[in-house]
Parts: sequence; C-alpha cells; structure tokens
Amino acid sequence: MGKGEELYRRYRNGEESGFDGLIELYRENLIFFLLRYLPSIEDAEDTAADAFVSLLLHPYREGRGCSLKTYLFTLGRNQAMNLLKKQKRQDAFRETSLLPLTEDLALEDRLCQDEKRRNLLRALDALPAEYREALYLLYFEELSLEETARVMKKSKKQIENLSYRGKKALREKLGKELSL
Repeated sequence: MGKGEELYRRYRNGEESGFDGLIELYRENLIFFLLRYLPSIEDAEDTAADAFVSLLLHPYREGRGCSLKTYLFTLGRNQAMNLLKKQKRQDAFRETSLLPLTEDLALEDRLCQDEKRRNLLRALDALPAEYREALYLLYFEELSLEETARVMKKSKKQIENLSYRGKKALREKLGKELSL
C-alpha cells in the first residue's frame, strides 16, 4: 500500500488530516500535469481542486486495478477535458498549448531544480502531444504502463509504442540541442 492509499484509508476512517495529507502529496504534481492540457495555472489549480472534490464524491476503491494516484490523475484529466469542452461550447475557446505559459514558469522552475531537467522538459514539450503525455506519466509521475494506459484511455501496447517512439524522438531532440 502506497503513501497515498494509506492517507486515503486514514481519511475514510474519520481522520480529516488524511485528506489534507493527500492534497499535500499530490496537488502540485496534479497541477503541473493539468498544465499540459489547460492554458492557465488558474484553470489547472481549479481543475485540480475539482479532481479532489470528485475523489470525495466518487470514492476510490482498492481492487479497481489502479493506484489512488492513477485514479486521481484520471479524474483530473477528465475534469480538464470537460472544462475544455465547456469553454468551446461557450465560444470562449482559447488555443490550448501544451507548453506552460510564461506566467506559469515559476511553478515549472520550482519543480525543475537543475538545468538538465529544464532542458529535458523543453525537449519533451517539443514532442507530439501523445508522446509527451505518455513519457511524462511514465517517468515524471512514475506510473506503470497499465496506469498510464488507463489515464490516457489507451491499451498497454499503445503506451509501449508511444513510449518507445517518444524516447527515440526525445533522444534526437536532446542530441540536436547538445550539439548546438
């Protein structure tokens, strides 16, 4: 049982601090993940909060075949997709870039503590969206192939292919960057 599952179990047993610990454990990573979909940090923060509310409304049950982190990130991704659809219906569609906006770099800088990681993130941002999302979930959020497949609504084999192609493209991009 992971730390998140333990905190959630404590919350379910009546300890309010368990849910606070869960928020503290996953909030920043969830916001950073949601910035890959949403155009502003405010939208990402609101959507992350909505994901935690969804967790309260639709409780996580062990044995679903995924970890609590996977379940929470899936809730967050679904919330982000719903927000984008709603914005589109209201003719308030904004071009969604998967790159963080300039105002969001403070969050990225805080999470990316050294120059190598920043270079890696820049190269990752230059990849096609599906490669980027698969690699981010697998290596930054440390989800398994199965968990990543569940979040992205793809098969395990598709995630393996996306990961292989994404790593190949990332090596090429980093190679070009280093040779400049």
